[in-house]
Amino acid sequence: MVSVRKFDGSIEPYDKQKVMLFCLKMGASKEEAEMIANKIETYLYNEIPTKKIRQMASQYLKQHVPETRIRRDLRYAICLLRPKPDWEHFVQLLMKNKGTELKETRYYEGDVWKMRLMVF
Repeated sequence: MVSVRKFDGSIEPYDKQKVMLFCLKMGASKEEAEMIANKIETYLYNEIPTKKIRQMASQYLKQHVPETRIRRDLRYAICLLRPKPDWEHFVQLLMKNKGTELKETRYYEGDVWKMRLMVF
């Protein structure tokens, strides 16, 4: 059985279902996800990094399910947003687009935390 090396350095057995789940989350159909997982299995070697598996899956998704690129790019763009003010402004625009107006912003503070709550 082939083992994979995870990002943290630990080693675990290869799980085809994890590759299929990644493909499904990126918008592939069940048949496409299984085809991609089968293709990847032909290139596996012992202690292959999971990063390499993800890169291969992304390449196959780009070739066979081009619309997954849009989802991947959106995820990447959201990750680049700063928590404040970018993310909050983004959420406000989404809510406004859906017809919900922001009425006020309230701040709550505890011993070790501070929270900003948007009230709609």
